[in-house]
Amino acid sequence: MENMEDAALSEDQRTTKDTKAVRFAGICGILASVLPLIMILYLTSISPWFRWEANALSDIGVRQEAWLFNSAVITGGILTILFAVGLLQTLNQNKVTRAGIVSLLIGNICLSLVGIFTLNTLIPHTIVSLCYFLFTPVGFVLVGIGTEEKRVRTLSIICGIAAFLAIFLLPLVIYTASLHIGFAVPELAEALIISTWVFLMSIHLLQQKK
Repeated sequence: MENMEDAALSEDQRTTKDTKAVRFAGICGILASVLPLIMILYLTSISPWFRWEANALSDIGVRQEAWLFNSAVITGGILTILFAVGLLQTLNQNKVTRAGIVSLLIGNICLSLVGIFTLNTLIPHTIVSLCYFLFTPVGFVLVGIGTEEKRVRTLSIICGIAAFLAIFLLPLVIYTASLHIGFAVPELAEALIISTWVFLMSIHLLQQKK
């Protein structure tokens, strides 16, 4: 009898621990989707040299405001990593969703590295930036394909494709049409799409266990 009670108590403790972990991940996701974006937009507004028609967001990372920009990027990457780990607990445990989470983890490790390998170190910066831009939307699509929840599937696939097009197709359109638009615009477009997905999935996490 005591063994049964101990087992039940242990199960309750594990459930409580899992619930707290999922909620923590949801909070991290909300912060990751809001704070870095607000900080970066604020920096673009107070930097008199910054021009949306000429600059990339990474240009801020090597100017006077560099420490704020790089801190925002590093923080965003770390918070999203914590969010992704918690998200895995609520998804179907199959190879596709796990591959999606791994892709998200790689992408956001690279996002944090963007704040370390700044534009002054061109080759490493380019590599980690491209990895973030590529692995993150791929992660969305894989999560969408692997899940059985229709809303999550639709949201993930749409956001993944939209983010990929924003960062890879939009610059091509800008260049082909000779538009006076800097790379910061596609970067912001993808950031908004990614932040939307992370925010909505964080709400989804917080609603899982109450």
